[in-house]
Amino acid sequence: MTVGHTGPMHPSLRKELTVPVIVSVLLVGTAALMAFSFGSAVKSGDDVDHLSGDPQGLTVYLMALTTVVIACLTAIQLREQAEDLPVWWNVLFTVGISIGVAVTLYIGLDAAGNVLPLSLPTVPVALALVGFSCGMLFALAVELFDRWGTLPTWLLLLAMTQPAAGENASTVMERFAYWFPPGAGIAAVRDTLYFDGASVDTPLKILLAWSVITMLAFAWFRYHPVDHRRTKRRRAKR
Repeated sequence: MTVGHTGPMHPSLRKELTVPVIVSVLLVGTAALMAFSFGSAVKSGDDVDHLSGDPQGLTVYLMALTTVVIACLTAIQLREQAEDLPVWWNVLFTVGISIGVAVTLYIGLDAAGNVLPLSLPTVPVALALVGFSCGMLFALAVELFDRWGTLPTWLLLLAMTQPAAGENASTVMERFAYWFPPGAGIAAVRDTLYFDGASVDTPLKILLAWSVITMLAFAWFRYHPVDHRRTKRRRAKR
């Protein structure tokens, strides 16, 4: 949020694109109270005009959050219900779920609900890469640390789902989140919707890198397990 002046004693508060609604309300309310105390007036507005279906950038954030949650739940189910599933079947199943979630969100928000004017193929591709990379990262953590890797990875991915994630974001956490799949996905979708994809290449490359690295690492550690006792348990079940 930035503070400027539209005239004498008339501060103008302009909220950034992805400032959460609660924070915006608190800041505007505090500013209004201060202005009233000094006998002034306050105006509020957005630096970037939001789309009608994306108030304060929350729809883009919720799209990414939904993708991350479903990806993690998919990895958990594969771990619990299909532990003996071959590696590449596991990968293909994660790909299918990721694409399904991305297409469902696209159809629901654009074609059916007309909430956001999403553009093919960037938005569905970005969401699918978010789902796949998060699913593979979660599966890799479970493969390495068994159930001990579940909660830390879950919390990490949720923390990295920052609504204002970006390379030049205002906070360290938001800049850090940009280099993780959820933050990169949010940046890619936001750039496509509001800035005509001017800098969408970098977040897409980040998502692609995470997808390839986590997939290969998962396959490697499944074939070369760290915990040989778990491998013996798998073989005993067959």
